Amino acid sequence: MPSASICLIGPSGCGKSTIFNIVAELQPLTTGRVLIDGEDATGQIGRVGYMLQKDRLLPWCTVLDNVALGMEIQGMPIREAGERAHPYLVRYGLGGF
Repeated sequence: MPSASICLIGPSGCGKSTIFNIVAELQPLTTGRVLIDGEDATGQIGRVGYMLQKDRLLPWCTVLDNVALGMEIQGMPIREAGERAHPYLVRYGLGGF
C-alpha cells in the first residue's frame, strides 16, 4: 500500500489537529464524510495514522518498540511487529537507533 505525507499549515486554533483526528478516527465527525483516494473511509479505524508535532514516545522503549507499538496494540505478535517496523526505520534514516 503506497503511503503519502500531508502537511497542514495554519494559525493556532484553526482546526489542523481536528482534521487529523477526524481522518484518523480519533474524533467523530459531526457532518460530512472522510474520503481516501475517492473511497468513503468514514468510520474505518486503522487506515490513517499521524505523528503529532510533539513526540509522544515512550521513553523507556527503544525506537523500534515505539514504532511497533500500534501493531502490537492491534494484536500483532511482538516479534512480527518488530520485523515489519524495522524496514521503516532504515527507510527514514533511523536504522542505527
